[in-house]
Amino acid sequence: MERLGKAIKNLGGLKSERKGFIGIQLAEVNSVDPLTVIFQGIELGSEDIKMADYLLKDYEREFDFESDNTANLKGSKFTLNGATLLNDTTPGGARPVTTIPEAGAVTNIETEGTLKAKGKIKWTDTLKKGDELAVLLTEDEQTLIILCKLVSI
Repeated sequence: MERLGKAIKNLGGLKSERKGFIGIQLAEVNSVDPLTVIFQGIELGSEDIKMADYLLKDYEREFDFESDNTANLKGSKFTLNGATLLNDTTPGGARPVTTIPEAGAVTNIETEGTLKAKGKIKWTDTLKKGDELAVLLTEDEQTLIILCKLVSI
């Protein structure tokens, strides 16, 4: 917590001028494992920070998807009842290949009705050294909260 206090002092008294709210600040990822960030020139570690869960390495979310649209899938890899169907759509290839004996060529799958899917999605892209972060200080100035990673547009 002492390092965070030094970082706050580096802000030059902004809190008192703004009546308790410093606002969103910028920080930078200094290392990933263990996670450390540079805030106001001071390196802070896990004891000083909290972060949005989706920024964690291998963060998982459950999903439940339903769509009443028409689907048309061409030139892809399909798995039907455990058998893999692979269409070779490389230039000059265009020859359907299937692992189902005598099933014939599968070049297109069309379906109408309700498509339902349920499962988990794992985020594999996470914070990297040098990433710019949007951060906030808690009111008691004891914790730095990482809101999100910033990108330039």
